[in-house]
Amino acid sequence: MLELVGMNHLASRLIGHLSGGEQQRVAIARALAQEPEILLLDEPTASLDPRARISIMSLVEEIHRSRCLTTLMVTHELKTTAAVCDRLVLMKEGRIWAQGRPEEVLREELLDLLYGG
Repeated sequence: MLELVGMNHLASRLIGHLSGGEQQRVAIARALAQEPEILLLDEPTASLDPRARISIMSLVEEIHRSRCLTTLMVTHELKTTAAVCDRLVLMKEGRIWAQGRPEEVLREELLDLLYGG
């Protein structure tokens, strides 16, 4: 699995000596090693620099497509997510606010209502 997530070359390094993005790749590899039917990710790009965010999102998209693996992700990264997700569900106060394809859901007027803009 480390090879799949691009971490094979760092296999002998302690997890605490890895960057945030590298640690996230290891976490994804650990999840995939369990051969899940659904890959559930909670804020996989939180606290990562912009380059690492894009890299992780690209990895998630590649895993989803190459393995035909249902992938659910909780995130606040709307711009990055829209580029890699087929469907979005926006929630507010624990309830579904909007759902659909990114171009349907990420409309300015809808986001203004959601975020009180």
